[in-house]
Amino acid sequence: MSGKKILLGIIGVPVGLFILLIVITLIFGERQFVSEENVLHDSSSGEVPVSIIYYDVEGNTVQQLQNSIAGHDWGVVPAHGTGTARVVWDYDVSHRLREEAGSCRYVEVKLNGSIVEELPRWQAPAGADSALVARWNTFITNLETHEQEHVDLGLQAAKEIHDTLINFPPQPTCDELTAKGDARTDEIYDKYEQRNIEYDKRTNHGVTQGAAL
Repeated sequence: MSGKKILLGIIGVPVGLFILLIVITLIFGERQFVSEENVLHDSSSGEVPVSIIYYDVEGNTVQQLQNSIAGHDWGVVPAHGTGTARVVWDYDVSHRLREEAGSCRYVEVKLNGSIVEELPRWQAPAGADSALVARWNTFITNLETHEQEHVDLGLQAAKEIHDTLINFPPQPTCDELTAKGDARTDEIYDKYEQRNIEYDKRTNHGVTQGAAL
């Protein structure tokens, strides 16, 4: 969850210019910590985008639809969900630090990535039983309600991580600041992860909300 990667692009930079860059860095005392270049999204306000993707299921009866859902390959990405749908918090944190006057502080914090919600999708075949269609629609509505809480918890975690780091007290060195900031980030993430677990336990993974076909 923390932005610990430092990317230095010096290939093809003239030696004189490279030395000048080093001098400027020493004068202003600023160090940058950034994540990979190919991020899905970045935000300096603690907000991350939410996207929804679907997997198709087939069937003409409740049992056939249940079997189709059960046969979906979820892969190995950790997620929060019901076994029917899932939410993936696919973001991490990068930051920029400034060292001055004997202390180091955060000057920019970004959340890189997104939150992805994956839901089942059924295209009712021609002549499908109207009761089955109604049952599916009720199921999907309730499933979306359940999964939205997992999305909201991910958004809350991202916002709290951002706000905590950008307001983090300056530390004597950037190493100390990074270590303490990373530890606090992990604590916040774990707190919201526990809330996910408690939410699923309280709702029986959405069953008590009607998110079961």
